[in-house]
Parts: sequence; C-alpha cells; structure tokens
Amino acid sequence: MEAALRAHGDDMKKWIDRYLTSDQIKKIAEAVSGAEEHTVGEIVPVIVSKSSTIGHVKWILTGFLTVVFITLESFYLHHRGGIQSDWLLPAAFLLAYGVSIGLSRLLWFQRVLTANEDEIRQVHDRAELEF
Repeated sequence: MEAALRAHGDDMKKWIDRYLTSDQIKKIAEAVSGAEEHTVGEIVPVIVSKSSTIGHVKWILTGFLTVVFITLESFYLHHRGGIQSDWLLPAAFLLAYGVSIGLSRLLWFQRVLTANEDEIRQVHDRAELEF
C-alpha cells in the first residue's frame, strides 16, 4: 500500500493523510497482507473520496424549503392580508436552491437524506466500477 501511495505522488498522500493516520494505513496494509496469505489472488485496496452520489440532497432540501416558505407565506397573507407578488415564489425557490446547495455539502444532511439501502447499493456499484 505504501508503494501505491508513493507511485501516485504527494497529492494522493496529502489527500489520504486528511482521512487516515499512518497507523491506520499500516493496519490496512497488514490486513491485506494477512488476507493474501490465504488466497491465490491479490487484494488491491482502493480509497476514493466519495463512494455514493448525493446530487439528490440539494433537490430534496430545495423542495422542503420552498414548501416551508409557501406555507409561511400563505399563513402570513391569510392573517395579515396583503397582495402576493408574482416574483415572490420564483425568488423564494432560487433562495431555497442556494441555501440547499450549501446545506447539501454538510455530512449530516447527506446521511439523513440518503436511505441506507441506496448508500449500500451505490457503494457496491462504485466498488465494481473501480474494480
């Protein structure tokens, strides 16, 4: 594993160092070596930045925030009276979309809005793709 890191240069090592300590890398290498002793095959660990897609998260958040806005706006207009502006809904949607892009980058929202079954399937598909 160390040889693979050296082969891909400093950029790869810097990226991996953000997520794994040298002890963790050593444990992975030892586990791979130990498993290879019991098989005729070669095990090649692959470390990727993302193994599942999260593109749907921003759209779910956009829909949710837009519905919240429409509900609050309707409540406000019903109790306060007023004229609904034609530009208010598109502006709210664009604002919700912008906020959703930021929120969708947070790991908590990604985890909550991605079903476990979907994540497992996506990780499996990514592993097959990398293989």
